[in-house]
Amino acid sequence: MNQAISETRPLIEGIHNIVGADYCLTDERDRDFYSTDLSFREREIAEAVVQPQSTDELASVVSLAHQAGFNVVPRGGGMSYTSGYTPAKERTILIDMRRMNHILEINEEDMYVTVECGCTWKELYEALSEKGLRTPYFGPLSGKYATIGGALSQNSLFMGSGVHHTVAESALGLRVVLANGDVLQTGS
Repeated sequence: MNQAISETRPLIEGIHNIVGADYCLTDERDRDFYSTDLSFREREIAEAVVQPQSTDELASVVSLAHQAGFNVVPRGGGMSYTSGYTPAKERTILIDMRRMNHILEINEEDMYVTVECGCTWKELYEALSEKGLRTPYFGPLSGKYATIGGALSQNSLFMGSGVHHTVAESALGLRVVLANGDVLQTGS
């Protein structure tokens, strides 16, 4: 048995127990697709692509990968051209955040929204438009399918940035899964 496969198999089985086998992609074609962005840079191919649906699932997967000595790279909508989410090293698990796409709260009185990182700018725009609202920032140049988390991770600029600065400056708080699987709440 190939050493890489023998080292990866227990991790993959553990991930299956957390998110289910349908949300842990190990087919070479899937891994190649998700390990690519819009750039032409060389990159590694992820050992697996994991699609968690909650912060708890994400934290458990990250903790398991950390304990097994694997790198973890988050991926938003796949619209980046900076190689920010493409695997740079072997032994990498790529986390596709698009199942964490819920709008948790639209607070019209205090004028803020709470979204999961996989929510797209299009989804947020449509939900706010129904209420006659919008964000000061119109989403990144990479398009309407780009995710809020992806834009934050890239410190995106686009229409609205001249007045309202980067997307990160619009964030009031973040719930972050650290490299060891711990969860940290920042801001408000």
